[in-house]
Amino acid sequence: MFSSIKHSFVKIIFLSVFFYSPIFSSEYYEGDGGKDITIEIQKPDIINIMEDSAWIPEFVINTLQDDITKYSSISVVDIQNIDRISQALARDESSIFSEDDFVEIGNFKQCKYMLISSITGKFSSYALSFKITDKETAQTIAAFNEPNCTFEDLESGKILKEAVADLFIQLDVKLTEKGKDLLLAIKNVGIDKSVEVQKLVAKANVTEDNIESLILTTQATLLDNSSKRAKKAKVKSYEKVNAEGIGTDVRNKIELRKKFKKIIDDEREYYVNNPPYTFIYDTSIRQLGINYEKETYNVGFDVVLIRDYEIDYTVESLENILKKQPDYYSWELSTNSIYPRNDVFAVEIELMDENGKIISSVSESFDMQYSNIAYTKKAIKTAKDCGCKKIVGAGSQAEYGVVRNVAKEDETVPNPFMMYGAAKLAAYQMGRIYASQIGIKLVWPRIYSVYGVGENAGTLVSYVVDTLKKGEVPQLSPCENMWNFMYITDCVRALRLLSENEETEGIYNVASKDTRILKEFVTEIRDIVAPDMELNFGAKQSNPNRTFWLEPDCGKLDAIWSGAKVELGEGILRKNA
Repeated sequence: MFSSIKHSFVKIIFLSVFFYSPIFSSEYYEGDGGKDITIEIQKPDIINIMEDSAWIPEFVINTLQDDITKYSSISVVDIQNIDRISQALARDESSIFSEDDFVEIGNFKQCKYMLISSITGKFSSYALSFKITDKETAQTIAAFNEPNCTFEDLESGKILKEAVADLFIQLDVKLTEKGKDLLLAIKNVGIDKSVEVQKLVAKANVTEDNIESLILTTQATLLDNSSKRAKKAKVKSYEKVNAEGIGTDVRNKIELRKKFKKIIDDEREYYVNNPPYTFIYDTSIRQLGINYEKETYNVGFDVVLIRDYEIDYTVESLENILKKQPDYYSWELSTNSIYPRNDVFAVEIELMDENGKIISSVSESFDMQYSNIAYTKKAIKTAKDCGCKKIVGAGSQAEYGVVRNVAKEDETVPNPFMMYGAAKLAAYQMGRIYASQIGIKLVWPRIYSVYGVGENAGTLVSYVVDTLKKGEVPQLSPCENMWNFMYITDCVRALRLLSENEETEGIYNVASKDTRILKEFVTEIRDIVAPDMELNFGAKQSNPNRTFWLEPDCGKLDAIWSGAKVELGEGILRKNA
């Protein structure tokens, strides 16, 4: 059934393909951007390229193609992809290809020019040559040559972007200032994300290890989930593994399990921070009920979550591949943990006036947080059943709410304003009673702001570091509240000591002794990562009634340890290593 539907779709695509044309934009170029130019990219001539560099030719072609199509309206067709599509269709008619694939086949038949390239490996560099010639007359209309390209310039994409800019000049494609800046921008810190994606996809396409190909394409999509090339390569990697198995070269089952585990772990880490859902809301605000006593009224608007079912397909494909492995049931691996599928989310909405002042807000995640209370009880019971004398939970400073003073475990009255903090507080209060009933100690560390290696992308430290590394200015709140940062290894050490000390029980604030105005922390991070960059404090408004003030008293914790060892400067360097 599926096969017949798919073939019908393919026929429709062929009927419409010859009417395909790019969507023109003047953002990156002036005039028509070369809209009448159609170029077929030929397979490059390769000389003296070592086996471990076999990915370079495809990386070069993919980078050229993507930059040409991004910064102009030139139509480009990659002959390598055409060959790959044709070979796959000849091998297996059930192979899945997108509409773009068949559009590319149609455009291939219309190309007037072709780009011929050669890559020659030398002792310590590469010689690159690119020529665009007329297919009928063989006349060269644009050319770029670099006899001594360093590996660094090639791998970073720098030389390839310079080649595209030079070819544009010869083709009379005039870039805007923004187009020039973006095309030729090679950042000092790290490699451009799109270039890194091209490298991973190219390496995936040349490796003979199907599982390794799947790992590389997974890394590419996690790095840039908007990349069509990475997504297509990942789907085809799944199909290849599913159809052809793992290959006779993979004999070590332990190593094979490690590879599958890495894929699952990488995907889970990404989707924890980037759930595969789109949040859509109606900007038409409706008046609801009136509160005559307070002389206020409620407002409402419609919201909906749309699930990305393309992700479901790839995850299900991975599960099917896993189940085909002989020792699957003893591996204890499952794709169920990759991303949340129960459709329960925490939603926080703020309503602002025309001056950016927050006049109302709501935050709801009851079902999710309520379940965490039940999980706490299960964890306590499991610890008791295993013979443990003590269990260390994981509380949060969010239990206190907004405390504009020093927070002390036994004196400060908790007043959480978030479901998260309220659930943590309830989990402790109910867990404390339950633990006492069954005869096990409960230690409840109220953990403050922890940062370091493995930190979520959405935290303040990660946002500031990542934004500065991109060469962009962080857009921040006033950052005038007190704050406290603790490095991850110090936090882990504190939790270990709380578990090992026989006398510990109850609540402990877990934080460092470094409490300062948040702006000072952010400025110090900037001075370490990119000292010449600016910081835009006050760009985002904050609600003082919902802005944490972190000023912990750690006297109880100090009684059992000597304090945190990693200062902020060292911690940022470790995170940024």
